[in-house]
Amino acid sequence: MKVSIILFYLTIFVSCFAQESHPFVRKGNQLYDKKKYSDAEVMYRKGLQKDRYSLEGTYNLGNSLFKQENYQAAEGEYKKATLLAKKDKGQLAQVYHNLGNALFYQNKFAESVEAYKSALRLNPKDNDTRKNLVIAQKKLQQQESSSQENEEKQDNKDKQPQEEKTKKEQISQDNAEQILNAFLQDEKQIQQQLQQTNATKRVLDKNW
Repeated sequence: MKVSIILFYLTIFVSCFAQESHPFVRKGNQLYDKKKYSDAEVMYRKGLQKDRYSLEGTYNLGNSLFKQENYQAAEGEYKKATLLAKKDKGQLAQVYHNLGNALFYQNKFAESVEAYKSALRLNPKDNDTRKNLVIAQKKLQQQESSSQENEEKQDNKDKQPQEEKTKKEQISQDNAEQILNAFLQDEKQIQQQLQQTNATKRVLDKNW
């Protein structure tokens, strides 16, 4: 399966709102169809200035941002759209699907998986969302596996300096013990020499 599957369902809301769409939004839809996504974005924003609660304007603005690869901004619009589309399960399923897309392209695979699951709860028969969910789950597994490997590598890096430090401390302690033993041995020899000197002196004194 190719990642291109993630682009399924990236369609604008038009037919359901044909009678009530603001002229700016309708103009944005026309520009979007002509793949003039930047110009469409401008029209959608103008439409939202007139009606900030327009589901069509909000959702389609998200799509125009997505097409311009501004996935973070698209995510924000889709999240707004999930609040506006709660009365229509079909529309809400599409919103969650595209939210999953925007999250996927930001490598937010865990959140993407949850968005696709939300879409499937609303529309269990949507095979496109199901395929996207499988892809996102695989990406999430790879991400978690890579993260775990990096943590293990970092742990090993952290352990090496600690082991070297412990080894140095052990060497330092061993050296200190060697020095102390050498000192005690020298002191013992000095004491023996002094005892021998005193004994000799006593003998000499006695003989003399």
